[in-house]
Amino acid sequence: MNTPEDMRWLRETHLPQMEYRFHSALVIGNEDAPEEILLFVNQDPLYTDDPQKWEWDEEDEVFYKVSGA
Repeated sequence: MNTPEDMRWLRETHLPQMEYRFHSALVIGNEDAPEEILLFVNQDPLYTDDPQKWEWDEEDEVFYKVSGA
């Protein structure tokens, strides 16, 4: 996803702590209950771009940052 509307939805739905500098994302799993989310600074990232990775914590029922800037 890489539209401003998609990124707004992602922030409001799953990642309220997401920084506004990210302009695209890859949602892995069901979009209503993803297993992990990769955030990219560029709207059209290259395969060589390093994402910021977030994973779902079943116990706390929240996404947490795993890696990336």
